[in-house]
Amino acid sequence: MVTFGEMISIADGHLGEVRKAILHPDLVGQASHPATATELAGLIGVLIRYADRVTSGFGIPDDRAAGIRRAARRSSQNLRKAQQSLRVPTGSPDRGPELAQAIRATSVSLGCGLDLLASHFATAPQRPSTNATVISAADTGRSLLQLLSDYAKTAAHVAQHASPQAFPPLAKAAFTAHLNGRETGPTPVSAVPLLRVPDRIAPRVGEDLHEALEGITRSVQRLNSTPTNGSVTTSRYLARAATITCHINDRLLCQLSRRMSELDQEHIAGDLLHAAATTRRLSRRWRTVARQWLSLTSQFRDPRNGAAEDASDLIVRLGRLIHVDPDWLPHPRWTFRLIEPEQLAPSRAEAALIGLAALKSAEACNHIANDHRAAVNDIAVLSALQSPPSPNSRPRPSAEILQLLQRYEDIQSVGAGAVLRLGEAMSPLMSESPQIAAERGLIVRRTAQRLTTSDDFPAPIADVLATPRSASRPQTQQPPNSKGRTIH
Repeated sequence: MVTFGEMISIADGHLGEVRKAILHPDLVGQASHPATATELAGLIGVLIRYADRVTSGFGIPDDRAAGIRRAARRSSQNLRKAQQSLRVPTGSPDRGPELAQAIRATSVSLGCGLDLLASHFATAPQRPSTNATVISAADTGRSLLQLLSDYAKTAAHVAQHASPQAFPPLAKAAFTAHLNGRETGPTPVSAVPLLRVPDRIAPRVGEDLHEALEGITRSVQRLNSTPTNGSVTTSRYLARAATITCHINDRLLCQLSRRMSELDQEHIAGDLLHAAATTRRLSRRWRTVARQWLSLTSQFRDPRNGAAEDASDLIVRLGRLIHVDPDWLPHPRWTFRLIEPEQLAPSRAEAALIGLAALKSAEACNHIANDHRAAVNDIAVLSALQSPPSPNSRPRPSAEILQLLQRYEDIQSVGAGAVLRLGEAMSPLMSESPQIAAERGLIVRRTAQRLTTSDDFPAPIADVLATPRSASRPQTQQPPNSKGRTIH
C-alpha cells in the first residue's frame, strides 16, 4: 500500500527534474512557454493546499502548534499573491517543454500525498483514523512547512524567468515556512498509508514469514480501522483475544531476546526482556478483564465475524510464528512447544520484521482497550434493567461495572507503556531498514500522541518519546519455560 513517504519520494524525483531544467541552457525559452506558467500556477495551488491544511491542523489543530499555524497562514497568503500575479494564458496550451512537464508531474504526486493524509480525517458519520492526531501534531506541521519551503524555493527560481512579479511573494513564502520548519530526519508521517480497510486474508497452513507478516498487518489494520460498534459480545471476545495476543507476544519477545544473546547483542536482548515483562503484566490484566466480561455476559455466544474474526486471525498467525506446529491453533489441547530462536529469526533482518509484527499487534490491543466504553455502557444498561427499580434513587452503575472501567483505564496506561518500551527496544534493529524504522516511528508517535492528549498525561510528546511511560524495570527476567501452557 502506497505511503505518504513514497509519494513524496516520487515528487522529490520530479522536483529534481525541475531543478535540472533550471540549469539547462534553454531555461529562458522553456520558462517563457505558456504551459510553464500554467503548470507553475498549478504547483503553487498545491502548496497553498498544504499551507491551508497546516493552518487548520487538518481540522483538529494541536494547541501547541499556534506559532506553526500562523507561519503557515502567512505562507499561504504569500503563495496566493504569487499565484494571482502569474500571467497564466487562457485556453488549453500544449504539454509544453520538459520544464512544464516536470512541474506538472511534481504537482500531481505532491497533491496525491496531501490527499493521502487528508483521507485520515473522515467526515460524519465516520471518525478520524488512528493516524489523525499524528498528522495534525505540531512536529508534523513543522515537517510539512519544511517540505513546502523546499518546493516553494524551486518554484521561485522558475518564476524568476516565467513571471518575475511572482518571485518576491514565493520567496517570502519559502522563507517563512523555512524559519518555522524542521529539517532533521524524515517527516513523522512518512509511513502513513492511504486510509482504507484492506480485505481480509484468512490464515492458511504453510504460510512463509512474509505471507504471515502481511496477514498480521492486514488484521491489525482492520482492527485499528473499524470500531467494535459497542457490541457487548464482541468486546468480551476481544478482551480474551487481547489476553492471548499479549501472551504470545511475551513468548515472541523472550525468544527474540535469546536470539539477540546468541548474536552477541546483549543490550538489545536485555531491553527485549524488559519489554516482555511489561507485556506479560499486560496479559495478566487483560485476563482479569476477560474473566469479568465472562461473569457479566455468560449468556451470550461469541461473534463469528467483524473485529472478532480479525482478532482470531491475528492470534493464529502470531501463534504459528512461535510454535513448532505450522497449523497451530489457540486450543488447550494444542502443542505448546516453541521453535528455536535461530529458526524464528535467522538474522537481524527477520528479527526486525517479527519485532514489528509484535509492535503492531500490541498497538492493536491498545486500540481494543481505547474502544471499550460503548460496550461497557451497554452492559451497564442491561445490568440496570435486570435490577429491581428503586423509587427513591437514580439508577447507578454497579461497583462491578465501575471496576471494569477502571481496569480498562489501567490497561490503556500499561498498554501504552508496553508499546513505547518495545519500540525503544527494537529501535537498533529496525533502524537498519528505513521502511521498518518509519513504521516503528509512526506506531510510537501514535501511542505517544494519545498519551499527550489525555487529561491525565499532559507531557510534551518529545518527553514521552524519550522516556516511555511504563512500570519500573524488574531486576531480573528469564525467558519462559517452553513447556508452559497456552492461555485459552
